[in-house]
Amino acid sequence: MPETLMRSYGIQHPAPHGNSVSMGLVWAGLLAAPVAWSLQLLVNYGLASHACFPRDYLYARVVPGWGWIMPALVAINIAALVIACIGTAISYRNWSHISQEASGGHTRLLEAGEGRTRFLAVWGIWSGVWFAIAIVFDTIAVFAVPLCGS
Repeated sequence: MPETLMRSYGIQHPAPHGNSVSMGLVWAGLLAAPVAWSLQLLVNYGLASHACFPRDYLYARVVPGWGWIMPALVAINIAALVIACIGTAISYRNWSHISQEASGGHTRLLEAGEGRTRFLAVWGIWSGVWFAIAIVFDTIAVFAVPLCGS
């Protein structure tokens, strides 16, 4: 109905190909990296804390039986980095499908009602890149900062 009304006034839809990309993929691309970074941070913090501080005082070394903690921390970081890269790739794919749907470049993305899908795809790319960088720095910290402070 609104599209018929817009056509009768000679107005084109601002995002004619907006439905060519599913909103599930748009949200997956947008949220994959921040969610992966958040889960990686929370799980690694909990595991590393419990490995060194299981009771009332800090241990000088990892609690016996927790020798697997370093490989687990690295594996969690690598999994989070892979998820962030997949989310970034999904957003880039979405962007490449709809980037030419309307005239105007990145300066028109912020205008209300125009290019909502393009706007979310661009934000998915940028958030994916920045959260992937954050995950890389967290991975470096796993190797650079001694576990249990010793």
